Amino acid sequence: MRRFTLNMGIQDALAYPIAFFTANDYYEQENVEGRNMPFHQILLVLDGKGTLHFGDKSYPLKRGCAFFTAKHTPTAYTNDGGLISAFLTVKGLAADKLSEEFTDNGLLFVENSNLEKYISLIKQLLFDYHNDCDQGKLSVQAYSFFVDFLSQRDSNIPQWLNEAVRYINMHFDKKLTLDEIAHHTYVSVSKLCHSFKKIFSISVFEYIMNIRLEHAHALLQNIFDITTTDVANRCGFFNVGYFCKMYKKKYGKTPLEHRNT
Repeated sequence: MRRFTLNMGIQDALAYPIAFFTANDYYEQENVEGRNMPFHQILLVLDGKGTLHFGDKSYPLKRGCAFFTAKHTPTAYTNDGGLISAFLTVKGLAADKLSEEFTDNGLLFVENSNLEKYISLIKQLLFDYHNDCDQGKLSVQAYSFFVDFLSQRDSNIPQWLNEAVRYINMHFDKKLTLDEIAHHTYVSVSKLCHSFKKIFSISVFEYIMNIRLEHAHALLQNIFDITTTDVANRCGFFNVGYFCKMYKKKYGKTPLEHRNT
């Protein structure tokens, strides 16, 4: 079986709000003893069996299991027989924020993950990287991947609404309409808007605006030679003047002022 390994290096990983550090789509997993890792990780179990140790709890690992561990979170796992994994590790301010938002203690364990979907995404990301895909696009893909995986935590939220959130997170850099989001989740626009506001306490458009502005803020903090127009385009704003207005409303400074401070 083919194995792809990615190691961007520290400087590349720090250049974007969320960026790959290492990745592999087929790995003969060794034992990891209480490692305090300087990156965020998602690990998927492809075959075999093992055990994840986190604090005073243990989780059996088998095909279909997956887990997220935040950076600097002591984690140990053992290969108890033929354990094969696939994994992504990332760094960046956006990754830090996702960890804070979606986990309480730095761990998310999923017993039955959508293995085929996530392996396919890893393979696509590795393919794009090895074929010199634009790093900005890879950053968006990585962000979407992690949000999609971490959103599984919200088990009390209807599945269709989680899917709506994941769809927004994966397409916030493009033009989005309520009709498009509702169509994707097979609900009416009125149900989408009402349920979204009730559960998240903000409107769909407010959520989209927040995620676009947060991604723009991270880009400006980490890529010093990026233009305001490029930031706007990467984050789903197609009117630079409007982008600057909304950015200043949220952060108190224009994108240019923020970058120069």
